[in-house]
Amino acid sequence: MDAFQLHNTVRIVITMAVESHNGKQDLKVTGEAWDKDQGSADPVPSDYTLATLWGSDYVRLMGLLTRLLYVLDFKLGEREWLGIGKHKA
Repeated sequence: MDAFQLHNTVRIVITMAVESHNGKQDLKVTGEAWDKDQGSADPVPSDYTLATLWGSDYVRLMGLLTRLLYVLDFKLGEREWLGIGKHKA
């Protein structure tokens, strides 16, 4: 995860909570990518990125966390491609 944060110049915050999903209790995992200089208490910046996954869709926690990072990476790349927020390259 450190390499991901360094390469994308972001700070990753992962939260987990048990919530109701499709009528059952499920693990909701949310990943947030913040600009390294931006605090999570500050107003949401233009290059803030969010991804949410549900635990019941995955067999192992490592698979879920890997997929979460892939989703965040895709969203960060898409935002950069569209010219939203800071350019990393």
